[in-house]
Amino acid sequence: MKTRSAHPLTLSATAAAAAAAEQTLGELNVRTAARACDALLAAHSPPVAKLSGLRHILTDQLSMDLTGRGWPADVLGFLFRHRPGPFTLTLHRLTGIAPRVEPTDGSETERRLTGAEAETLNVLDTAGLWCWERRGLMLTGTTVAAEVSLRIVPARIGGWDGEPMARIRKGEPCGQVIPGLARIGRAGTVTWPADPAVLGGAVLTSAAGRPFGFAGERVTAGLIHRLAGM
Repeated sequence: MKTRSAHPLTLSATAAAAAAAEQTLGELNVRTAARACDALLAAHSPPVAKLSGLRHILTDQLSMDLTGRGWPADVLGFLFRHRPGPFTLTLHRLTGIAPRVEPTDGSETERRLTGAEAETLNVLDTAGLWCWERRGLMLTGTTVAAEVSLRIVPARIGGWDGEPMARIRKGEPCGQVIPGLARIGRAGTVTWPADPAVLGGAVLTSAAGRPFGFAGERVTAGLIHRLAGM
């Protein structure tokens, strides 16, 4: 007796459904792991315990391979991609030291937003088309933790002469100045070990959800080695 094989379209649909279910499960696992990481970072525990706990969460829940010497790079890459809070707060909780920014000489500029930047930030008025830009080094103690860049539309955070801009210009990290700062459109690229760095970037929003600028980070090998040695 002949058996009829399943129609190719049926097999294709079944495979597609299975792949979609697997993707959904994977995304759920990532969100669950991200929430666990958030809770751990907010806990009252020493930095070394937080770092060890993050490594355990990502290994156990997502089967990430964190056995190499540069494993903190992969942890930071995950946090860049999936944690909405400011990088400065994450760095503070991982090192136990409040970060500070030393601007690069001559790096502060005022310019008009490009068309793409204005569209991303939904800036429509002429007054809001001007932005302030700075590059610098983010330090934790004596460690150069990251090369950072910041582009802000002052009109979105109290104006050019407001307190937030005054504090940011003095070198206070933006994440410590703007209440409820969040990162959307987040990116995190791990280039370790070929180019020992972790690259982060995001659009910045206020507590009201209003986008006001862009941030970029290039975490240094010095920070990776420091975290690995904790």
